[in-house]
Amino acid sequence: MPSLTQQLADFASHTGYGDLPQPVIHEAKRVILDSLGCALAGMAVDKGSLSVKLARRLGGPGVGAERARRGAGAPALALAVAGRAAAGRRRAAGAAVA
Repeated sequence: MPSLTQQLADFASHTGYGDLPQPVIHEAKRVILDSLGCALAGMAVDKGSLSVKLARRLGGPGVGAERARRGAGAPALALAVAGRAAAGRRRAAGAAVA
């Protein structure tokens, strides 16, 4: 019997967009837009802008082979930190954070 990880990987690799229920598609789009909004808002606070500066110093993705060598780790980290910074800012203001 395949491992749970293998079963999940098989399910994910054989599931197409058309297989997803409409509420799942709607929620996925909402979460993606919310995450992007948080990352953009987080760049306005010190923690977020500093993480972006660090990612630029470390070297973000380029194109082609250069991109493969650098990877996307630093830019991904910068967006994650910026997003969390925005969530912390919203929490401090008393807003609900998803």
